[in-house]
Amino acid sequence: MESKIYLGHLVQNKFWTPKAMESKIYLGHLVQNKFWTPKAMESKIYLGHLVQNKFWTPKAMESKIYLGHLVQNKFWTPKAMESKIYLGHLVQNKFWTPKAMESKIYLGHLVQNKFWTPKAMESKIYLGHLVQNGLVYNDERRAWNSIL
Repeated sequence: MESKIYLGHLVQNKFWTPKAMESKIYLGHLVQNKFWTPKAMESKIYLGHLVQNKFWTPKAMESKIYLGHLVQNKFWTPKAMESKIYLGHLVQNKFWTPKAMESKIYLGHLVQNKFWTPKAMESKIYLGHLVQNGLVYNDERRAWNSIL
């Protein structure tokens, strides 16, 4: 529970290489020839907005995370050592369904007019908007459990 990662907008032509402590999360590409390799312990991750153009800028308390573009037809495949987070596509009409070993993260769609409903057990992950006026509710998180 150290580095308290805060996510925001994606900055153009930027990439973020977060460094936390334990779970050793390695991520794939965000843009062409760009990638971010974060290392996280169990830090409390707070997610911000995902606007139409999919921009989110993270700001970490310690690791100073900067992210790059999330372009269309691109995906990132992170692999965590302990939390066992596996992510899918972020492209249109696609969704990513990560599954964490400890934090029990379950996500939904990231496509337009969609939102993702994560559920954290220990890392206390709270998510904000994905689309315009799109909120995440606790009741909707249970539905993704049966799917995953």
